[in-house]
Amino acid sequence: MIQFFSKNIFENFLNLGASKFFELLVPLIVIPLLIKNLGLEQYGEYIFIFSIYAVFSVFIRFGLDDYGVKKLTQSDSDEEKNISISFLFIKSFFSIIIIFSTLLLCLFN
Repeated sequence: MIQFFSKNIFENFLNLGASKFFELLVPLIVIPLLIKNLGLEQYGEYIFIFSIYAVFSVFIRFGLDDYGVKKLTQSDSDEEKNISISFLFIKSFFSIIIIFSTLLLCLFN
């Protein structure tokens, strides 16, 4: 039993470590390519738009993930599908609103 847990923990540690490694490596490769292909002015506009989206995307999550997990753990098996669909709909709705508002903000800026 202990051997199973230690193997599982080791595999999880390796998966998390690989994920974090690529999370740090990808921007080191992508950002210089973006600057080279877009130029400094367009890259600045891209970062501006991306930062607006990142700030507003915080409101998408706004505790919905934690609340959704809480609701799923407290629900019966019949309700789980309805709760999952409801939270997917809510997050999609907020995402669409934020994408359109970001596009409108950028078009009229």
